[in-house]
Amino acid sequence: MKTFTTLLFALVLVLVKSNYTGKKDHVVLITLQNTLLIMEHRISTAEAKLQQAQHRMSTAEAKLQQAQSKLNQLSGQQKDHIAFSATTTRTITAVGNPLTVRFDKVFLNDGNGYTRHSGHFKAPVAGVYAFTFHGLSSGNKGTIAHLMLNGNVVLGARHNSLTYFTG
Repeated sequence: MKTFTTLLFALVLVLVKSNYTGKKDHVVLITLQNTLLIMEHRISTAEAKLQQAQHRMSTAEAKLQQAQSKLNQLSGQQKDHIAFSATTTRTITAVGNPLTVRFDKVFLNDGNGYTRHSGHFKAPVAGVYAFTFHGLSSGNKGTIAHLMLNGNVVLGARHNSLTYFTG
């Protein structure tokens, strides 16, 4: 656009200086007119290419937004993945006293639902959770284990030397 303005100014300057009096001036004028037409064509072509580039850029931005949205969606799904796996490396003896088992070796804690120092699992998102546990009782000692939900027993297992019960 700057070149177009410069050429237009040059054309006016030639007309003012020469007052359009001679054949030589006429040739210069025609040359400037042709140059002006060429520059107008180049500007028009450049503007069309700019519009095409802007369209391609808009399309690329829309695709980038779609990809970002999909990535956010997938990231959100990953955040909802809750799992923990833990064990205790010590013998638990709580003769006659209820005891919260605090697992001292945590293998997996996705979603940070399990708190090692309290021994509690708090569901970070609403959902259905499945729990399994394994225990070993030796000798003639009885064993009782409860799975608690908000202070209430939801599952219990009991073992002594004569009977085995789950419920």
